[in-house]
Amino acid sequence: MTDDNRYREFWGITQKINPAQILRWRYVIALTLIASLLIISQLIIQSTISNDIDDSRVVNIAGRQRMLSQKIAKTALQIKESRLWNERAALSSSLGESAVLWKKSHDGLLFGDPELNLKGSNSGEILSLFNAIAPYYRSILIDSETLAIRGADPSAKRAEIDALADSILSNESMFLEGMDKITFQYDAESRGRVNFIRILEIILFCVTILALAIEARFIFFPAERSINSHFLELKRIMIFLEQRSIEDSMTGLLNKNAGLFVLEKEMFKARRHLHPLTICFLDLDGLKHINDNFGHDTGDELIVAFANSIARTIRGGDVAFRFGGDEFILVMGCGEEGALDAVSRLRKRTRDAPLVSKKDLTLSFSSGIAVFPHAVDISAAEFISLADNSMYREKKSR
Repeated sequence: MTDDNRYREFWGITQKINPAQILRWRYVIALTLIASLLIISQLIIQSTISNDIDDSRVVNIAGRQRMLSQKIAKTALQIKESRLWNERAALSSSLGESAVLWKKSHDGLLFGDPELNLKGSNSGEILSLFNAIAPYYRSILIDSETLAIRGADPSAKRAEIDALADSILSNESMFLEGMDKITFQYDAESRGRVNFIRILEIILFCVTILALAIEARFIFFPAERSINSHFLELKRIMIFLEQRSIEDSMTGLLNKNAGLFVLEKEMFKARRHLHPLTICFLDLDGLKHINDNFGHDTGDELIVAFANSIARTIRGGDVAFRFGGDEFILVMGCGEEGALDAVSRLRKRTRDAPLVSKKDLTLSFSSGIAVFPHAVDISAAEFISLADNSMYREKKSR
């Protein structure tokens, strides 16, 4: 990929919508959906718990109605059989209290009662069952209230008391039968609601799983691919920019800043470990003449050709960088003899390397070598100056 294409790619990436923004909105939608499903599930669970409590209370009160009706019938029978007025008066008082509680519970089941925590919300089937036992209920209630009064009256006739007790006993069995049906219906409806809620919770669970699968398929996975693609694109651009920061754009060798950094590092290592270090300052001959007579494009071609020759000549551990214009520096981990050999090989390579566009032009250069003085504390600039001076001495000696 050419530099122009890389710059166009970089510019294209900078104009793209930030995938984090897309991901944020997708996450907001996904989390809102999941939160909504969780809230609905919690509401259903809380409603189920509340309904279970209410249903249990209703079933208990309905069951208590059966027991109270039996207690009323039993007390009425005891009053009928009692021959002592004091005993009959006590039983009559108990009968009156049972009748009051019985009526309160019955009305609570039908119409609701805050004290008993009854809502009085009944289905049509239950109301129909209540209507069926209404005559027996009213008869028992009236007879119980009357018997509670007359049973405590010492002047009440035995025949009147017996008739009231017999009436209660005769209606009690029909009321019990109807109350059994009502209790069973309450329980059946309660179980039906529980089953409905259970099915609804299963449906919500499945919908939640489906929502998660859809979010993974259409939100999370695409977002992950988008972010990964964006990251790889940025990584390529970062590599390109890093190369541009250390690479000379014309020759492909290290640029001056990168080369000086490498040189300073090699000087530190050479001083610390007493390793041999030599630099060679290279300067192309006649570049101004070529630029003036053949144009700067030909001069640039000469510089690139020379840089290519340097890159093919230096050893793997050596470094070459463009110092500026037509000047290059070789950093070599060897002594003066090794540096001279490298320069000789470079001259041989460049001697027969004519420019493609100008067949009659060949490469030539001047060189200066400086061996790192381990005993002297010099800077990179001073070290380069030694090699530069050596190169100028060679150039003047021609």
